[in-house]
Amino acid sequence: MNKPLVSFLIPYYNHKQYVKKTLDSIYEDSYSNKEIIIINDGSTDPDDSSINLWIEHHHEDILINYVKRKNKGITKTLNELISLANGKYISVIASDDYLVNDTIIKRVEVLEAAYPKKLM
Repeated sequence: MNKPLVSFLIPYYNHKQYVKKTLDSIYEDSYSNKEIIIINDGSTDPDDSSINLWIEHHHEDILINYVKRKNKGITKTLNELISLANGKYISVIASDDYLVNDTIIKRVEVLEAAYPKKLM
């Protein structure tokens, strides 16, 4: 099976203590054709070093797009995340949440079986 790209969209706001686990869970999932798009929606905690350090250590292994900007709210942030996504499939994951049980391959298989023709 040619693996379609899965875009993981992360709206980030004041989750400095959780975001590394979020990013690690996406990175550690065995599905290989994926990208991460993060928008820092004007967090009141200006320290985004945990995101920047993570990107510095993983940018050669996974596609990552990080945008830091003034707060626009969740609706505009989600719309912007979707507009930046390149994947056939998207998965929105909060910056204080994480993936478990290595399930992306199964999700893609289910979607590909249900919709065998290219959606885009």
